[in-house]
Amino acid sequence: MNETKEKVERGDAKVLLVFAGLLREKKYSKAKQ
Repeated sequence: MNETKEKVERGDAKVLLVFAGLLREKKYSKAKQ
């Protein structure tokens, strides 16, 4: 039970990191234009 919970939390962290990266890219592309 604990193992799956840890895996889910790690997955959420990865998703948040990817999402933050995408938001950062959008900001940079807007600034360039």
